Amino acid sequence: IYMQAAETSVGTSGPAFNLIANNTFYSLTGNGMVVLLGHDNTVSNNIFRDGGGYDALRVWGKDQRISGNQFIRFNSDQGATGGNHSDIIQTFESSTKMTARGIVFERNYIMDSNGQFGNLDSGSGYADMQDWTFRNNIFLRSRLQLNNTLPGVRIYNNTMFYTIFLYELF
Repeated sequence: IYMQAAETSVGTSGPAFNLIANNTFYSLTGNGMVVLLGHDNTVSNNIFRDGGGYDALRVWGKDQRISGNQFIRFNSDQGATGGNHSDIIQTFESSTKMTARGIVFERNYIMDSNGQFGNLDSGSGYADMQDWTFRNNIFLRSRLQLNNTLPGVRIYNNTMFYTIFLYELF
């Protein structure tokens, strides 16, 4: 699912107040199983399975909420995808000024995943990318890494069972 308006700019203009709920995304390929742009959109109660080297979520915009989802078996498989690794959530600056602000990732369940939990890359710093919250998530039997260059990222009240979680600031 790719939610973008006909406009060429990436940021808060675009789809707003949409709900993506109660779906199963399984072994999909491409830039991301769900790509969010615009503002005030919600991704809730979905199942994302078997990323196989592709991302579950690519998120830009403002005040996006990702909650109550299951992320199962997101493992890096760089041989099958020509060098890709799967991120559960990713944002990055491109050649245009990007916005990725006020993003909340909460009450999700991440299981049997190895690779990158996320990549939050503000690039040159020209972008309006800040204030992300990761809270009240459950991680089970996973080995994950979160790379971050964004200011104002908060990670709290997450529960990890049989999990290694590496947080890197750049």
